[in-house]
Amino acid sequence: MNNLTPFNQAYSLPDKKGSVNAQVRDQFVGIQGAPSTLILNANVPVESLGGSAWILVMNDQFGVEHNTQFSAFFSKGI
Repeated sequence: MNNLTPFNQAYSLPDKKGSVNAQVRDQFVGIQGAPSTLILNANVPVESLGGSAWILVMNDQFGVEHNTQFSAFFSKGI
């Protein structure tokens, strides 16, 4: 995984252009209840505040368990 922003939001601070990333993973395709994951995140610089805003959407399915997570962050350089 080349995108470290989901693990450390300050990683997006040096990026002056912003970015959008998507990752999709399906395991055991064709088997009912097989694990699947979708991760979508985006970050945009907020130069007037010297920081960046970041959003994450993650959908994880495994058998009967379905989890959806929405997160938003703001990181500021000092």
